[in-house]
Amino acid sequence: MKLRKIIKYLILIIIILIVFTIGLSYAAFTTKITGVEVGETIYSSSGVMQIDYDGGPAISVPNMFPNNEEFATKTFTVTGKSSLEEDMEYHLMLVTNSNTFRTGALTYTLDSKNTGNNGEVAPNITQQKGISTGQGEYILGNAKFSPTSSEEKVHTYTLKLYFPLIDGFDHSVDQNKEFSARIEIREGHNFPLLVDEILAQYGGADNIEEAPEGTFASTSGSTDNLMYKMEDDYGDSFYFRGAKEHLNNNLIFAEHQWKIVRINGDGSIRIIYNGECPGNVCSINSTGTPTRIADTAFNSIANDNKYVGYMYGTYSTSPEAAHKNQEDSTIKTVLDTWYENNIKGTRYEGY
Repeated sequence: MKLRKIIKYLILIIIILIVFTIGLSYAAFTTKITGVEVGETIYSSSGVMQIDYDGGPAISVPNMFPNNEEFATKTFTVTGKSSLEEDMEYHLMLVTNSNTFRTGALTYTLDSKNTGNNGEVAPNITQQKGISTGQGEYILGNAKFSPTSSEEKVHTYTLKLYFPLIDGFDHSVDQNKEFSARIEIREGHNFPLLVDEILAQYGGADNIEEAPEGTFASTSGSTDNLMYKMEDDYGDSFYFRGAKEHLNNNLIFAEHQWKIVRINGDGSIRIIYNGECPGNVCSINSTGTPTRIADTAFNSIANDNKYVGYMYGTYSTSPEAAHKNQEDSTIKTVLDTWYENNIKGTRYEGY
């Protein structure tokens, strides 16, 4: 009988410990995320737009922990009214006042609905986008109201926030963190430069640092998604560091897919070809033949040092003559032909 009592108490203690442990791990991510949104009215030359938030300004998250489901939603409407024959353009912004979570720990999506069947709503954001550490601004999208004949027309949006669970990752690094944000409506359309969009994902140029000493002494972690800066001949350049599956360096352009390699010090972007993307909708290629334009020799002739050039001289009577830009190399001919067939004469040529 005494042994049974001991076993009973041991089982009870174990159960209590298990419950307590679960409670601790759950409470580790219990937090309240608040926004400072307020009703805002935009008066433009074309009419009036009003933004309203459902449920007040605060986004209360009493039990937030890593999960693949959204931990909070915020529904808001934009109402447009105009008596003029002009479109009312606007864009939506997610503005983070502060964020001490690691970059990419929190993400968002946007569901859009043209409730009033008028104009165009901001496009849906179906793929989760990361929020960087610190303050920042994120364009949720451009939209517009067509002339409303003095009637009120409504666009409805639902912003969803996520704290994605990553298998095998120690989420304790995000304990006791804070996040504060608001949604803003601003007049007109906003078309940010690609370079600004890339840098914003990592907190902006001012918040990106040089790689710590010893960074490249080992292989990057399996879930790393980082950006570092270094000085080049033109200023600060920025480059990616991390696991291929987690880096946000894919670019869809001109019905082809590309990998962004780095941002140069002069603000230009260096990209590398990664395959076709018909209609600008496709799955991202990994490796192999689909990621190549062609397999070709750099030059089909190799009996003169001039053939190491992307272009070379017609004659080899002197080093200067051999290295003039007169003849195309084999690889240049291949690339020029690809450009003629895929970019030239299309709407993408101007870029």
